This record gives sequence, structure tokens and C-alpha cells, in this order.
Amino acid sequence: MDKGRKIAEAVEKPRIRSDVKLLAIGVYTLSVGIGILLIFIEALRGSSKTVIDILPSISITPMVTILTILKPRRCYIYEKGIKIGRRFVEWDEVIEHEWKDGLLEMRFKGKPKRIVIVDRDGKIKGIVEKYVYGG
Repeated sequence: MDKGRKIAEAVEKPRIRSDVKLLAIGVYTLSVGIGILLIFIEALRGSSKTVIDILPSISITPMVTILTILKPRRCYIYEKGIKIGRRFVEWDEVIEHEWKDGLLEMRFKGKPKRIVIVDRDGKIKGIVEKYVYGG
């Protein structure tokens, strides 16, 4: 697929929905539970490992997982559309867009249905107007 020339790069506004928060808390709780279980098993085996030996894996691994889940996606803007995550959306799939307080909200015909991009300097606004409306 010919996307045209890459024009700009943007970041999606961090979206922390309640279901994502719940998933993050669940992952962290599960990881801590598994960590405590590992400590208990090591104690039963008579191992010399202590809580301090296992604590980093209990706390760091789930936090990295949570940060990965909550990390905003990068968007790449091309002459013929916008790449959001792994999907390329052509400009003719844009139904509507709106700017408010340095944020660009775009709605599409297919998936994703909606995306909010950080656009503090208005650069993305100019690009969208040029390619969506031919201005």
C-alpha cells in the first residue's frame, strides 16, 4: 500500500479508561499474589531466598507491564492517511474532526472509531485540513 510521504508524527492522548485501569490493577494484584506464592514455596523448600531477594521481581515486572498497557500510541501522518498503531486509515475514512484545547479528535468510518491526538502547536491541524479538505 502506498502511503505517500511521511509528514509528521504525533502522540495519542493518554486514555485511561476504567476497564484499562481495572486490567492494570488486576495484573498487578495477580503478580503480587504469584510473588507471595513463590516466597511461600521457597520457604517450604528450605531455600535461603528471602523476601528481599524476590521483591524486585514482584514489583518491577508488573509495573513494566502496566506502563506498557497504559502507554499512548504513536501516530504517523502520511500524505494519504494516518497510521494509528498497526492500522493505516486513509483520509477519505475521516468522518469528522474537532480541535479543542490543543487536542485533535478524529472519528473514522472503520476501526478505530475515534482517536484523540495531542496537537499543541496546530501543526497537525494544518496537515489534516490540507489533506482531508484539499485546503
